[in-house]
Amino acid sequence: MKHQKINTSNSLEERAEAAEMGYELETLVNDPEVTVRYEVAKQGFGLETLVNDPEVAVRYEVAKHGFGLDILVNDNHWTVRREVAKHGFGLDILINDMSWIVRAEAENQLKMLTQNIM
Repeated sequence: MKHQKINTSNSLEERAEAAEMGYELETLVNDPEVTVRYEVAKQGFGLETLVNDPEVAVRYEVAKHGFGLDILVNDNHWTVRREVAKHGFGLDILINDMSWIVRAEAENQLKMLTQNIM
């Protein structure tokens, strides 16, 4: 792969591979393809931009990094909110979430916090 021309490559595979390897992240963070932006998020780069990405997979990856939890606690997708709960953030909100999976994770985190205090 020619790394010096990645940002102008028409190949999705090449751009995704470049992001996975940490090349040209400053350009690839704005790639039109979700696969590329997901790989950028996995690198922990551009999270301040990707926290508002339209794709759930990208926002989920941002939450996995523990970034933007104050925004993602109100995400419209339960997988993102569950990941926020896994970080122990917003449990007072997520304990009443519309998704039982998110509520269960929030409850589990609260139990672990209570056990650690005792």
